[in-house]
Amino acid sequence: MLLLRHLDRWARASQQAARRNAMVAATEAVRRRAEREEAAAYVAAATARRTASTVDEVVVHQVAVGR
Repeated sequence: MLLLRHLDRWARASQQAARRNAMVAATEAVRRRAEREEAAAYVAAATARRTASTVDEVVVHQVAVGR
């Protein structure tokens, strides 16, 4: 009977540890995804600003040379 109680405690503790590990892994996955999305948004915004700036420079140049 003592062995069964010991096995039951071990099984419960093992299951709790597995659930805790899964929660930690899920939390880390969500954090990394948010970080990736934030970086992608930053790159997209920077690219848009650079493109807009380049377009403005071309227009100013064309106006200056009379096109």
